[in-house]
Amino acid sequence: ISIGMDLLSQNPDQRKIWQDDLDGVCATAVDEIVRVASPVTYMRRSVTHDLTLSGHDFAKDDKRVQAGAEEAKPKAPRKTTAASGKQPSAALAAVIGSDAVSRPEAVKKLWDYIKANGLQDAADKRKVNADAKLEPVFGKPQVTMFEIAGVLGKHLG
Repeated sequence: ISIGMDLLSQNPDQRKIWQDDLDGVCATAVDEIVRVASPVTYMRRSVTHDLTLSGHDFAKDDKRVQAGAEEAKPKAPRKTTAASGKQPSAALAAVIGSDAVSRPEAVKKLWDYIKANGLQDAADKRKVNADAKLEPVFGKPQVTMFEIAGVLGKHLG
């Protein structure tokens, strides 16, 4: 509420609109206060009617970036280096290779191997049947897809 009061004190033209039509503007007041107070750095809004706000003219249906907002900068993709990758165990290296990998890369390589060798259970696609190379990794003849990340953790170090 304090943010809304502060905004009304900074924008006397909007305060006058509130005073003249309190019932008409109260319906969306909370949404607008939350929008302005939000930590979102990039928000595009559609203008609902022609208006002038703080000396700027806006036409109905104009798309406008929230005042003061900056466009969000895309994050650089994470890179796996030898320092951030983990060395797979001998059993896992027989399946995915011996290069250092991150956990997500290991999961991807393991799924590539599973699909290439047709190891998903035909009756229940959530289960993976181990072949001779995978059984030492899994420790049992069959695992569910939800167990794979946990199983891999034991083999990455």
